[in-house]
Amino acid sequence: MSVTDGGICYPETMEGGRPKLNGLMDPRQGVIDRQSRCQTCAGNMSDCPGHFGHIELAKPVFHQPFLTKTIKVLRCVCFFCSKMLVDVVSVCVVWIYVLIRVVNCEHRLSGDRL
Repeated sequence: MSVTDGGICYPETMEGGRPKLNGLMDPRQGVIDRQSRCQTCAGNMSDCPGHFGHIELAKPVFHQPFLTKTIKVLRCVCFFCSKMLVDVVSVCVVWIYVLIRVVNCEHRLSGDRL
């Protein structure tokens, strides 16, 4: 749900002292100074929360710290059957299972929902 139709197309931020449309500081994404109003919601700097824009890239880009964590998680799952690759009799796994059961029972007894 991007407010910038067609994405951000220009690397320039300003044009003639004003924010450039489809640029990095597109005025439809929110207010950038105290005197102006947002072109999407007509709010001022304290009222406008900001709006989403997007940049269409030629090739996929991966966030490196997130990628390393994702690979670690994927290595814990079997590629063929999608089961967790965990030793079921491991002490840590047993304790986690017990704690989850206790928390679920406490929530059911108190009437709270997870």
